[in-house]
Amino acid sequence: MALFEKKTIVKNEIDYDKLAKAIAKESNLAIDYEKLTESITKAFIQNKENEKKEKAIEEEKNTANWRKTYGFKDIAKNDKWYRKIGVGLYNDLIALKVFILYKKDYAQKSAMTFGFMALICSIIFTVAQYIFLGGAIAVTVLVVKGKIDPIFILLDLFFLFFFNLMRVIKIEIDQMKDNDIINMVFSSLMAFIAALFTVLAFIRG
Repeated sequence: MALFEKKTIVKNEIDYDKLAKAIAKESNLAIDYEKLTESITKAFIQNKENEKKEKAIEEEKNTANWRKTYGFKDIAKNDKWYRKIGVGLYNDLIALKVFILYKKDYAQKSAMTFGFMALICSIIFTVAQYIFLGGAIAVTVLVVKGKIDPIFILLDLFFLFFFNLMRVIKIEIDQMKDNDIINMVFSSLMAFIAALFTVLAFIRG
């Protein structure tokens, strides 16, 4: 017969507060929960910052490799204006050559695909931006000419709000580098446009 019998106790939930107090009681130590929480928070924030730095470094390396593969030249901030124009035109020609003579070696990062998707999104929001601006101008002209009641000038607030909203979204899209986000925005935009045309077709029918 064994002197000691092992018993296994299974609990569905662990009360960490009671566990910590029990440990403190056994070891005659007091646990400062505020300092513990602060330390955990700092560690979490530091981890996030390290992840951002690592991602930024990785993106810089990928961009450098991408430019080297395609043959683009860099423009320094202290370059003369004529050199900036010359290098810009050279890079444009390189971009055209890469597009026409696209190779399998260039397709490692799908830069062209996601770049095109971002471009389509940017164009759509640019068009929407100027549609709202045109609406604001049209309302103002109609009010000035006396074609509609002056109260409709309040519609300009609506049009100008969405004009600026489209402008901000377009700027953010132009700055996007994450392919997953670009894909999500493009897919959502295409789904919205498809739903819009479906509703318009239903109304006309």
